Amino acid sequence: MRPFAWLARRLTPPPDPALPPPVPRWAVVADAARGTGPFAPGTRLTVVGVYWGMKGDTVTVVGRHPQSGHFLTVGMPTRHLANVRPELVSHPHVVRQVEQHAEFTQYPADSPEAVVHAAKVADRLAVMSAGTQAFRR
Repeated sequence: MRPFAWLARRLTPPPDPALPPPVPRWAVVADAARGTGPFAPGTRLTVVGVYWGMKGDTVTVVGRHPQSGHFLTVGMPTRHLANVRPELVSHPHVVRQVEQHAEFTQYPADSPEAVVHAAKVADRLAVMSAGTQAFRR
């Protein structure tokens, strides 16, 4: 366990029960390829931002750290993604990150346009990614 991890957990406020749970949203999801830094190979990553200026070679992703289990938001090269696909994300933290950063929020959460847009972005990113990889767990 990390030093002072207990303190961080203690200082983190519990979720407000008065707030409604966020509505699941369509987003681009990928797996971490080998050698991605803070993520273990095969970790599920949600793409919350794409920098299209350099042909989409840099993305911002949200994923769980393998040791701590905390969510990390990290910028990384697109070539470190594998198995890129559109998917419905429902975890409250990930949904909030998608709503704050992603371009998918221009469509209502449950609309067919959101699905089509996520599929188009996934197709564009799949060309620049590591392709399809099988991961052993």
